Amino acid sequence: MFTLSEVQICLEIFESMIKQQRQNSQAGASDETDSRLMQLVSINNKLTNYHASQFANANKPQIPRVLIVDDVDEVQTIVDDILYKIGFTKVVAVLSAEKAITQLKEAA
Repeated sequence: MFTLSEVQICLEIFESMIKQQRQNSQAGASDETDSRLMQLVSINNKLTNYHASQFANANKPQIPRVLIVDDVDEVQTIVDDILYKIGFTKVVAVLSAEKAITQLKEAA
């Protein structure tokens, strides 16, 4: 996978190549020149779409999730209340390490 900055560099390179290919096409149009221009534009469009989707995902706020593992219900309730008061809205509580492992595997 490309990083966002790598995609940006690729887009800059392709834009330059497209510009050059358009100049070549205007100077002496041929099927090969037109075909190459279409391929460059297609690749550029795919990279642009990829970049837009990755950028959207990168800026999407992630809601942190908390897993409380304690074998005492009252402790779970107290910790859950404290976490809720400080802003955590995705909290799961389990009574055992085995259940915690199951929860972690499901979340992965």
